[in-house]
Amino acid sequence: MITKLDPETITYISNNRNLTPEDIIHMKPLTNRGNTIQHSVAGLKLSTAEINLSQSLENVKCKPNIYIAFLKVHKTGSSTIMNMLYRFAERLNLNLVLPNSTGGNFNYLGYGTTLNSLQLVPIPAGEKYNILCNHVVYDKLALRAVMPTETLYIGILRDPVANFMSAFSYYGGGRFMQSKVPGKSLSEFDLMRIFLENPRKYNSSGITYYVHNKMSFDFGLNRGDFDKDIAITQFISDLDKDFTLIIILEYLDESLVLLKRLLCWEMHDILYLPTNVRFSPISQQFNTEELTKSSIENLEKYNKADFMLYAFFKQRLLSQINDLNYDFKSEVRQFQIIQTKLADFCRGIPKMGKILTVAASKWHGSFNVTRETCITMMRDELDLVREKILLAMDKYMNWLRTKNKS
Repeated sequence: MITKLDPETITYISNNRNLTPEDIIHMKPLTNRGNTIQHSVAGLKLSTAEINLSQSLENVKCKPNIYIAFLKVHKTGSSTIMNMLYRFAERLNLNLVLPNSTGGNFNYLGYGTTLNSLQLVPIPAGEKYNILCNHVVYDKLALRAVMPTETLYIGILRDPVANFMSAFSYYGGGRFMQSKVPGKSLSEFDLMRIFLENPRKYNSSGITYYVHNKMSFDFGLNRGDFDKDIAITQFISDLDKDFTLIIILEYLDESLVLLKRLLCWEMHDILYLPTNVRFSPISQQFNTEELTKSSIENLEKYNKADFMLYAFFKQRLLSQINDLNYDFKSEVRQFQIIQTKLADFCRGIPKMGKILTVAASKWHGSFNVTRETCITMMRDELDLVREKILLAMDKYMNWLRTKNKS
């Protein structure tokens, strides 16, 4: 049974994306060499997340958790989770942590940096911030200075190869590389493979900001530590303590059912439609398996921190799933059935009418989904953020006016 991550195991887990929870938990370590990261798995002490997940099912009358900090990581599907959290906040009239400007990079709480409390939309005296989910670089002290002590910290990660490919395409890696091979007209995928022949050759270029251990950077790893095993190991160990749940995009439905249990939410709170999806030649025609072995090996060396980070938290998630004593797989299947109905309904299939009614099951009560909900789920992220900022500003100014009159 694995209780540590060694370099060969990290590579094995990262390269085998279809591993089940049982596969991960009962794997034998591939080697005992190198730095290792201790992690609680089956047979050892349960993590905080696992304890909370069990308690939330035993106490069916638990109250929804309304203090959540979600680290929105670039090119990981995080916009979908942000939309979900915005809808939850609206339903319960909760306070969002928002930047106090609608200009520039207004969808960021910190662009390439951490939170600055002086640049937030203030809230009325006596109230607390409830949900933080805009882009920001994670810094434990900075976020805890703003969020209440009872806040649960949630993050998200994606397969490092897929994350790199998505970021390379989205942030113009193809255009950048085309300028390096003048006179040749190459596909974006071929240009990406040329980049991966020697990625450090382009370290001084702008594209590397978005593709060089970007997930780890968003989680707070200093750029100077990208290649330092000891620093990366300590970094991951600290995150393991700070974050109750790290969503893994390749296990999104399982992650969301865990999130539902952890936060004591309802099934309708975790419904989603993919948002901010980038359609490009890479995402439409290629998958991670089409990269050559040498390209992936080069990427593993170049983005060592991201590969270590992902492998560890993928194992942790699957450990959490495996240790649950409830019919978790059945709940995930029920969620996926609802998701299929939701997708058909929101595509406007006429026979489904104007309201989608979901019958009660052992996992949830009955609920309705309207066309308006579909529209909200598909809202453009920037428009939605701008709207939330303006609403928060209005709320605070109205409170100030009332206070000044009294």
